[in-house]
Amino acid sequence: FLKNTADVIFECNLLCKCDAQKCPNRILQRGITCRLEVFWTGRERGWGVRAAEDIPRGAMVCEYVGEYINEDEADKRANDLYLMEL
Repeated sequence: FLKNTADVIFECNLLCKCDAQKCPNRILQRGITCRLEVFWTGRERGWGVRAAEDIPRGAMVCEYVGEYINEDEADKRANDLYLMEL
């Protein structure tokens, strides 16, 4: 969705006088826009997410929210099986 890491999404808020339903600056506020399925991939990899329908190019799928930790902190924790690099 974002062309590079320098891209930023700016969103309108309650103080804006725009039409909330049509405003192009309300991407994350609309929430998940396509059907997703959480599924068990097996003991090797654990849980995963996949699309339950075709997703149009450039569509907002969902917001991923999680704690950002470095590798050293992940190594200290008991369950660091699902660690990804950004």
